[in-house]
Amino acid sequence: MSLPIDGQYRFVALNPYGTRDEPAVNLSIVAQDERAAYQFRKIWNKMYTALKEYHTSSNTDAPNWTRWSPDDWYQDKKAADRKKFAAWAGGVVVGFLNVRNAYPSHFTPGSKLLYIEHIATAPGNILQDIWGIRLTAVGTSLIAFAIWKSIEFGHEGRIGLHAADDAAADYYDRIAKKFKILRLSQMGINGTPEDKRAVSRRYYESEATEARAFLEGYRDE
Repeated sequence: MSLPIDGQYRFVALNPYGTRDEPAVNLSIVAQDERAAYQFRKIWNKMYTALKEYHTSSNTDAPNWTRWSPDDWYQDKKAADRKKFAAWAGGVVVGFLNVRNAYPSHFTPGSKLLYIEHIATAPGNILQDIWGIRLTAVGTSLIAFAIWKSIEFGHEGRIGLHAADDAAADYYDRIAKKFKILRLSQMGINGTPEDKRAVSRRYYESEATEARAFLEGYRDE
């Protein structure tokens, strides 16, 4: 069944230091460009390095996401079908989303979905020993935006993704429980042609009706 999309949606992050009347920060989620790549390269990468140096000094393991390189994915032209988005809060990139179109659905065989290849909030939004949290709920807004794009591409809101590691799987499990989306969770599902290890990681997928209901929470009345 085709699910028409109408009206407008407002994607936001939450400022834990904001006022009670205005806790939300509007996000502008647009195609990545050289400005976003510059912030990935000059700001995000330096924060990754600082955190890795801290963990080296304390003889502990840095989070796996410090190994990510969003600037490299932006520069990569080999995956021609990769669509790349950046979430901006004012002049600051606070998250990014890379998606691939028309991947097979495992929840609804015979249907297609929008596959989330990479999704992340900015390092400064993740509580660490050496810094506090700037914004929250960037990730859920990026998921809602992906659902919106899925509808735009004709997939009725279906999205799928693989958890990058156990910490990411825990996050998606919480999302699934709280919002009733990403409820299909299993191993043994292939990812992109470039990601040969995806089959060994946990896969999540939304059901169209529940995904659309989640998106409605972002409607700008």
